[in-house]
Amino acid sequence: MAPLTLIGSNAEAQNSAAIKQTPLTKDEYRREIVKSTMFICLARENGVEFDKASKASITASVYTIQLFNGSQFAFGNIKDKLKPERIAKIVQTDIFLRAHALCPKMLPDDINKQAVTIKEKIKEKIKSQKK
Repeated sequence: MAPLTLIGSNAEAQNSAAIKQTPLTKDEYRREIVKSTMFICLARENGVEFDKASKASITASVYTIQLFNGSQFAFGNIKDKLKPERIAKIVQTDIFLRAHALCPKMLPDDINKQAVTIKEKIKEKIKSQKK
């Protein structure tokens, strides 16, 4: 990722060496995902095509998460260096699952079916871990 620089009188003081990368907390991650989920639902409600709404929403979230976390990503049992594509897939799944719960009528049928399948797998995994 290219270093960030600001334009203005403090630009040199705020170069990439001066900016410390602070990983997002779980709450900050959740807020980012909620914002993206709301964006998809509101955009769809206002007639924006699903592909356009989801790409804009997911791209913004992935960028924010990578900006703060770099390739270090902690999600559930995953606490590894991940490729940007893998981070994007995790974020996309999280957003779509939440959108399915919030505004299922605004999502295409295939996304709703995938969300139901994923939720069932999660329930089965939780059930098997309790045994």
